Amino acid sequence: MLCCRSDRELREILEDAYDRPLDNARLEAFGGAYDAIALGKMVNQNAILDEATQMLNSSL
Repeated sequence: MLCCRSDRELREILEDAYDRPLDNARLEAFGGAYDAIALGKMVNQNAILDEATQMLNSSL
């Protein structure tokens, strides 16, 4: 249950889950042209995780 989690706990959960959507994105958006490491260098992971944390907090 996410409603009772601190920002730090939410961030850890999101960090643990981050790789799977990144891998899905490389396949869907780029047809596998990039590996997860290359795509990871093209995005700002901290900004994505910050926004995801804010979105979860605002929806709880």
